[in-house]
Amino acid sequence: MWYGKTRTGRVEHFGASLADDNAIEAGNALCGKHLPVSDRTDVLGVVKVGKPVRVPSCKACAVKFRDGKYAEVLADFVQKEADMATAKKATAAKKPTAAPKSTAAKKTTASKSAAADPAKALEQVRTFVEGMEADGYKGDADADAKTAEALIRKIETKERAGFRTRVKAAVAAAKERRSTAVVSKETTDLSGLENADKLIKEVGAKVKATGDGFVKATATAYEVAQAQIFVAMQMTDKNGRMDWNLASGGSKEFSNRAYAAGGYSLEGVEEGTPEHTRAYAVQQQVKRARSQARVDIIRALDATEESELHPQVKEAIAAYPELRPSAAVFKHFDLPSESEGEKKALAQRTARALSKAKDATNKALESAKAASSSDSARSQRAKEVVDSAVQVADALPIDFYDDIEGDDLKKVLAEIAKLEKWISDVKAKLQA
Repeated sequence: MWYGKTRTGRVEHFGASLADDNAIEAGNALCGKHLPVSDRTDVLGVVKVGKPVRVPSCKACAVKFRDGKYAEVLADFVQKEADMATAKKATAAKKPTAAPKSTAAKKTTASKSAAADPAKALEQVRTFVEGMEADGYKGDADADAKTAEALIRKIETKERAGFRTRVKAAVAAAKERRSTAVVSKETTDLSGLENADKLIKEVGAKVKATGDGFVKATATAYEVAQAQIFVAMQMTDKNGRMDWNLASGGSKEFSNRAYAAGGYSLEGVEEGTPEHTRAYAVQQQVKRARSQARVDIIRALDATEESELHPQVKEAIAAYPELRPSAAVFKHFDLPSESEGEKKALAQRTARALSKAKDATNKALESAKAASSSDSARSQRAKEVVDSAVQVADALPIDFYDDIEGDDLKKVLAEIAKLEKWISDVKAKLQA
């Protein structure tokens, strides 16, 4: 397809689909049908003109122009159009000047003109949409969809839905072609893995030990997970990055073959059978262990010599020089810095700490209220308040305060200032 610019500045297609090429006989004649184009200094990349011209819009002429073999014909056409425009101006100059139409009158006239030739508008939409549907279409699908919508609005209402559906499908197809055309950098197999067969056999033995329960299954599942991560670090995903998530074909092949070697593969095993149930349980146990294994391997980078680091790990460290190597890798590859097990343990610890702090707070409040109503027990109640305050502080580990920020941080600091004043006043009273 080729393009021109309309009076409103929108880019529009004026051409035919590639499927029409063989149906049109070659020739040098132009039919004379056209669409207005203004301010064009480069018409289809074929000739250059400095004046407004009109560009052929029928399918046959569009194909000729697109092929780039009719520069002379186009030049003649442009010259004829220029001569016609000059003659028209000369004729108009001799006629008496008519009163200018109002803006409303101009819009009404334009609307009547468009409505007067619905067949032409329909053909224009059809040609444009066919161009988007062509196999060789390489235009900007989103921009062309907007142009198509503007054209569709010019045709009868009953015709619009079908064209809109076709445009939507054409846009989706164009985007799909672009996505599949991207060259993948994924490691698709184990051809580049040194001693792959030997390693698969060794890991398969660990898989078997995990499933058979000869030793503690949790430990062997972790060893299988470690091996999977180490192999994945030598693979790349479709974007060419280290395959930390085991998404590449190579990583999946290693895991599948290791499970098969250990007798716990899911491939070819009927779902619902005892064999499937056991194999699934083993693989899920390894999957849970893999979350911890990945975190541990990345944390170990903090104590690894730079010369032994993977090039992409070095890139991550260079990208975030203010962070530890492990923190840089977590951030660079967008990986969780805590395993699923650690997250679960932290949630449980948080719940226990908050419960303990709440109990201590309630005890402190009760002691404070009791002290105000009994002079004889004031000293004992004061001691209980201090003890409870200390219990509240001890209940929450210091790392619980890491994520406080913004307005919450300001409020917490203000409350801490009140506590500091209270501690200072109590201390001064006791030492008086």
